Amino acid sequence: MVSIEKYQNIASLIVKEKLVGLNDSEADELKIWLEESPKHKILYNNLLKIDFSVDLNLYDEIDSRAGLLKYKKKQVQNKKYQFVWYGGVVAVVAVFVVCLGIMWIWNYNKSHVDLNTIVPGTSMAELVLSDGSVRYLNEESQEVDAKIDGAVIYNRGSELYYATTDSVFSEQKMVYNELRVPIGAEYQLILSDGTKVWLNSQSYLRYPVFFLNNNREVELIGEAFFEVAPDTKRPFFVRLNNHVSVEVLGTSFNVRSYPDEENIETVLEQGKVRMGDDKSHIVLKAGMRAVYKCAEKDLTAEKVNTALYTSWRLGHFVFQEERLESILNRLSKWYNIQVFFSNKAAKDLIFSGNIRRYETIVKLLDALEISGNVDFDIQEETVIVTMKKK
Repeated sequence: MVSIEKYQNIASLIVKEKLVGLNDSEADELKIWLEESPKHKILYNNLLKIDFSVDLNLYDEIDSRAGLLKYKKKQVQNKKYQFVWYGGVVAVVAVFVVCLGIMWIWNYNKSHVDLNTIVPGTSMAELVLSDGSVRYLNEESQEVDAKIDGAVIYNRGSELYYATTDSVFSEQKMVYNELRVPIGAEYQLILSDGTKVWLNSQSYLRYPVFFLNNNREVELIGEAFFEVAPDTKRPFFVRLNNHVSVEVLGTSFNVRSYPDEENIETVLEQGKVRMGDDKSHIVLKAGMRAVYKCAEKDLTAEKVNTALYTSWRLGHFVFQEERLESILNRLSKWYNIQVFFSNKAAKDLIFSGNIRRYETIVKLLDALEISGNVDFDIQEETVIVTMKKK
């Protein structure tokens, strides 16, 4: 899939070629893109047919200096677009022509999009054994692997189950496996101590095949819900990035720690946990949520409705007075989509709802459109968000 940034890049090159010409490196970049696909040549020829002078008449009252300064400031903050524009008229429409090009491309692609191609996630994962070999797991792979890494491992299509043998504990050697869940998928895991783990999309868990030490420790990247098997003699630890960990004695809780997100959070349904880093920690009781701000290394806690954070494992997206940007960020991991906001104001729209996790994205977005002042346009694997015109 071609990213929105790529479309903007190419659209800008085509417009600049028509208005002021390209330098050698820009011409080479455009040539490479044209040779990638016959469809690119069609897009190119149609964009060249557009008379930009007609559209420029709508922008006669724009302050060219203000427009140029705003555009340059944007490029300093986001250096994805390496263009140098010349001439007063181009300065006035530097941003406009980019939008014009990308809007045409979206309209062209619209008739070629099958909305059913964006489907909910499924049960799928990769099991990485201690020797580095990989077993691919999904709803159709039902084989039973006997005594791998000292344990009998059963794959039930959506759940991986570890059953240790009596001889394991005499070996006195820690052996680790990893379960990797790709974007647009989920998987369940039962560890050798009986702890149940639900791994959400784009998540990774490293764990011992069997626990031999006084502590039970696992490492998580992404999001997972844990039902920890009680064991007063051996506390359970979930190690996260930024030296953050969650310590458990016997409880059920949700942990979210994605590398592309600013915060790490733990939501406790039952029991008692302690979350913190090397310098500070917070003890959570049932119904509380702890948030660790990675940049500031600041840890706070509050009382919450836990269903808002744990309902994903039960097949629902539940949100209450939540920003649209946050909602679509969650959906993007499950439906394997990209999100582009054509209006920044749309990011701050507030929604509440309870939607089945296994519905198609079309039904979900339709529900949001009906309840809010926003439109969604699906182009290939990108959802374009626009404020409705009043």
